[in-house]
Amino acid sequence: MERNGYSPFDKNLDEIKTADLAVLKTVPEGWYVEYKEKFPDQGSVAKSISALANTYGGWLFYGIKESPDGKRLAADFPGIDVQMVPTNDQQIRQAATEKINPTPFFVTKVLYGPDDSIGLSAEKAIILVHVPQGVDAPYVHSTGKIYRRVGDSSEPTMKMTATRSISYGPGAQNTKLILPDSSGNARGFVEMKNR
Repeated sequence: MERNGYSPFDKNLDEIKTADLAVLKTVPEGWYVEYKEKFPDQGSVAKSISALANTYGGWLFYGIKESPDGKRLAADFPGIDVQMVPTNDQQIRQAATEKINPTPFFVTKVLYGPDDSIGLSAEKAIILVHVPQGVDAPYVHSTGKIYRRVGDSSEPTMKMTATRSISYGPGAQNTKLILPDSSGNARGFVEMKNR
C-alpha cells in the first residue's frame, strides 16, 4: 500500500491501532498533517485531499482537535460519532471523485474507541485519510483552483504547472500544461509537442 512519503507512525497503515494515535500529541499540523475536529463539507474535504496530492502527500485526521496554544499539535480526540462514520467515509470518496479531477489515490482507515490513552469514548471514532503525493498532478478542485499544501493550510497555486506526459505515437510525447489565472483558477490548457 505504501507509496513512501512522510508518516507520523512507525508502522504501515494496516497495522495502526487506535492507541497509536497518541503519537500525534507530538506532531504539529503542517505540510504533511491536517487535523479536523469535525467532519467538514465535501468541498473542504476535496480541497484538503487535492492539496496533499498536489504537494508531498500526507495525512488527514477527522475527529482530532488541534491545540489552542499555537503549537498546532493534536490536543484532544473527541472523535466522530460512530453512527456517522459510514456516511462520512462515503462523503470522502464522493468528494474525491466528484470534486477533484483527476481523482487522486488515497486510503481511509477508521479507528474506533474506546481508548483511554487518548480519551476516545466507545461511541466515537477517528477517520484517517492517507494521501500519497499524486502521480497525475495537478489535481484540480471543482472550483477550478489547484490547491497545494503550504505549511498548515491549503492554498491555491499561482504557478503554471506541467502535468503528465502522454505518448500519442511512435517517439512523440505531448505535455499538457495547466495555466492558472491570478486567483489560482485553472483557466488555460495548452498541449505542447515534444520531439
